[in-house]
Amino acid sequence: MESQIIGIMIIIVGWILQLIHSWNGTKEIKKRFLILYAVGSAIVIILTSKENLKSVAFFNMIAMILSCLVLIRISSSSTIKKTVSKKKRK
Repeated sequence: MESQIIGIMIIIVGWILQLIHSWNGTKEIKKRFLILYAVGSAIVIILTSKENLKSVAFFNMIAMILSCLVLIRISSSSTIKKTVSKKKRK
């Protein structure tokens, strides 16, 4: 169980960064947060799989997949917004 602390610490750092941004008035989800969350979850998945904690690994896999899907959605919508704003300028 102690080996999973690295992954959980990475997730906590992501939450702290997101919290700092929200205190500064930003209401959007930051990509850094999602990346740190996904990486932390991946580490927890790997280490819990090695320790044969299948249910913990399974639920962390769901969390990682969901955070990656949000990251993809945010990345694609920001690309679309940039393209649309460039077309409007012309």
